Parts: sequence; structure tokens; C-alpha cells
Amino acid sequence: MSLIIAERLPADRMSTGRIAETALGIQVQNLGLPVCVAGCLGIVAWNLLRDPTKARPLWPLALMLFFFSAVAFSNLAASGGEVRSGSRIALLLALTIWSIQPRLEDLRLLGIAGLVIVAICIALLPSGKAWMPSADIVIQEKALIGTQLMAGPFGQSNVLGMAFGVTMPFVFLFRRAWTRVGAFALMGYFLILTGSRSTIIGLAGAVVIAFFMVCLRDRLLSGAVALVGAVGLVVVSFWLPLSTMDPQAFTQRGSIWMISRSTWTASTQSFLFGQGLGYYGIGGHFALFDHGSPTYHGHNELLSLMTTSGAVALVAFLAIVATALSGLLRSWLRGRQTGLFAVLVLLGCSIAETPLRIDAIDSLGWLTWFSLFAILVAATGSDEQRSGQELPPPRSMSRSLSR
Repeated sequence: MSLIIAERLPADRMSTGRIAETALGIQVQNLGLPVCVAGCLGIVAWNLLRDPTKARPLWPLALMLFFFSAVAFSNLAASGGEVRSGSRIALLLALTIWSIQPRLEDLRLLGIAGLVIVAICIALLPSGKAWMPSADIVIQEKALIGTQLMAGPFGQSNVLGMAFGVTMPFVFLFRRAWTRVGAFALMGYFLILTGSRSTIIGLAGAVVIAFFMVCLRDRLLSGAVALVGAVGLVVVSFWLPLSTMDPQAFTQRGSIWMISRSTWTASTQSFLFGQGLGYYGIGGHFALFDHGSPTYHGHNELLSLMTTSGAVALVAFLAIVATALSGLLRSWLRGRQTGLFAVLVLLGCSIAETPLRIDAIDSLGWLTWFSLFAILVAATGSDEQRSGQELPPPRSMSRSLSR
């Protein structure tokens, strides 16, 4: 709303993506929270009352509850009693998805969401508000096509890039082959316009793994490729920030990673519970004492988790990912390979970005956390939901990923 009424502001030391605030935008934001909470609780109540006997395994929800409880407790321990709203909203989202019990096929909704974002970007083109400010010359130099970076309805081009990266796998759940290929190509083109190298590299790595998955007709072998690929991406996510010694590496991510990992050994409490959710933000220790300006996250999912919430939360997060992968590998349902592809993309994007923020569920979080939560619930549903006949051998990549 603020973007439509006002304009984008040039980058400064506090943020590379700013939109001028408006009174109407602030009012919509303030009204949005109670509407969101009421809407989610209404969906939960409707589903539980309409079909109270439907099998809803509790342990996927318990995993998510444990993770965000670990995040909340770690923040309490590190900050001296501060409770952040991000975890509560994420738990509400998790509860809502759990009450719905979506199937993997239903997650084509995320592919549609990606196409809606494309439509919004196109609608913003005549006003010029789809692009980052041309005054930000250093940022514009990242452009892969032309001299501008597309940010669409988001504050920053990297956020738009991750939105496309996360939603692109789900277009393979569309029923017609030409819509799958066309939607993937269209969203891929807009992803390139964002200049988000982290997302492009993460998506490319996942595509390579997915290609080998669908080339193998044997279900066990394709699952093994997915599992090895996921483990490899997790290893890279750990290894890259731990091994980087150049502060200027990866567009100054090196300095963020080096400072962040130095906090892990400050004390046993820092290792187990981190520095708190406010560490990277404005007024946080990172900005005031360690670096000089805020970064808002560690530009690496696992490093961000370890730095802000410690080893306990990191282990809980990896348990969620492992459970989702395990459920997908054991599933016989349509959409199995799409779900694996989506998890691989999330892991790939996590190497140099933080798509799954835990300090706040922002505009991107509704796509990323929804994706992971929905896959977890769908892949670990009741035996009746996950049973079925094995689908015929794949004949093309676009057709196979829909399986």
C-alpha cells in the first residue's frame, strides 16, 4: 500500500531496500495483524469442527512447536526476558496448516502465488515502481539484464528473487505440461531481472539434483539422489561461512559470517542459546559494536539460526527438514518429487541468504514458512493420506516433477 501511494527511497546505511511509509500503509499494517489472527483461528475452528474425526498426526505440529519454543526460550535467555512476535505468528501459521492437512497436490497454490507476484510486477511497470531506485548505482551494478533490478511489491530485489525461487518448484504440480514449462520459464526470467545471484545459484543447484532424480526410473535411486543432494547442500551451508576468511568475500558476506561465528565461542550460553533475535537488527549488538550497521540476518540460514538462537534451535530446525525429507522419501503420492525439489531449493537458497526468518514472519516468510510447513504436514500425514499406487515411470522432466 505504501509503495502504491508513495515511492521507493534510495538505499542508506540502515537498509538497501526502503519504501516511504504512509499513514494508510501503517493503518493497513496495524489492522492486518488482528485480521490475520482471527482469520487463521477461524480456519482452524472450521476445519476441526467440520471434520473432527479426520486423522491429524500431532507430531509434525509438535516438531514445529518445539522449534519455535526453542527459539523463544533462547531469545528469553539471551535478551533478558524479551518475547518476540515472529514465533507466535509462525506457530499460528503452522497450526492453521495442520488443521487443513493439505495434500502435496494442493501445494500448486504456491505456484499460483508465484504467478500472482509476476502479475503484480507487470502491473507496477508503468509507474516504474517495480524497479529499485536508479540512484543506487552500486546496487544496480548487480543487474544481469539491463541496468535495473526488479523488486516488485517487495522492498528489496533479493526478497523478490527468493519469492520466485521458493514458488517455482510448485508449478510442476500444474496439470498441463505446457503450463508447467511456461510458468517455470516466465518466473525464471523475472528471477533473473531481480539479479539475486544467491537465489539463482541455489535454484540452479537444486535443478541439477532434480534432473538426476527424474532421470532415474527407480524410485529408491531417485530418492537416494535427493537425500545425497540435500545433505550436500546442508554441508555447503555449514562449510562456506565457516571457511570464509575474506571480509569482502561474497559482497561483504564474509565479514558478517566471520563476526557471527566469533560469537559462538563467547560462552556456553552463547553456543547453546545464541545472541537473541535482536542481534542483527537496528540497535542490536552486531550494528552497534561488531560491524557498524545492521544486516537483519546472517545471510545464511544455518549461521543465522546458530548466531541468534544457538545450537538447540539449530538442531530442532534440522529435525524439521529431516522429517519432511523422510516423509517425502517414503511417500507414494503424486507430488513427491516436487516436494523434494522444493526442499532442495529452500536449502540451496539458504547458503547465502536467510529465506526462513525466525525473528519476524515478513512478506517473504508467508511463502517460505508456508512451503516448509505444508510439505512437512503433507509428507507426514496419516497412512491413508500417504498410501496409494506407485505412479508410472517418468517420461520427461516437467512431467516427472509433477509426480
